[in-house]
Amino acid sequence: MIADPTFSRLSTENGLSQNTINSLLLDNEGFLWLGTAEGLNRFDGYQNQHVLGPNNEFNDAPINYLFQDSKRNLWVCDSVKGVHQYNLINNTTKHVINLRLQRDNQLTQEASYISEDEKGDILFSMDEGVYSYSYVTDKLSVEYSLSDTMIANGNYVRAHLLSQNILFIGTRDGLFAVERGSNTPLLINYAQSVATTIDSLNVKMLYADTSYINP
Repeated sequence: MIADPTFSRLSTENGLSQNTINSLLLDNEGFLWLGTAEGLNRFDGYQNQHVLGPNNEFNDAPINYLFQDSKRNLWVCDSVKGVHQYNLINNTTKHVINLRLQRDNQLTQEASYISEDEKGDILFSMDEGVYSYSYVTDKLSVEYSLSDTMIANGNYVRAHLLSQNILFIGTRDGLFAVERGSNTPLLINYAQSVATTIDSLNVKMLYADTSYINP
């Protein structure tokens, strides 16, 4: 515990591209990455660097989610252009996901959560489904898609969690479980004693407690 913590402020006054921070990531080398409403930044503890990307793809881009995988690649979600894979070693990018919303094809689907499975595949919670990217095949696959009815009713994916071969999917309208390879969801009644409301159904985050010991 820090007895006398001190705080400092990082803002546009000392180099931050924009003051609205949507995502934070501490990478494997100790750099702090900041996804802002107008660009990508990297902070080394002393100075901030505005990262434009090798082709200026992150310049003024609204960054809403950041993730680093086991290969040390940075995944950057831009709410206008989709998801980029950023190779920090080679300073190269690959545009992996660019999906339009079914309910409004003028808008791009955003990634609200990104993770990595045991095989090294990258999983993305996009607005209207969960997708995976394979380094082996260099292809994007659909893990689960919301039904047309769910999309028409305004439902969207907020988060996912993979446990063994079961993909748990948090949405605005509840928690679903899907066996990988199947698009048949099972609705989980996780709040049995709570009156059903819009707020009680809205799953925003999922977390597995690995410290649990089965008695």
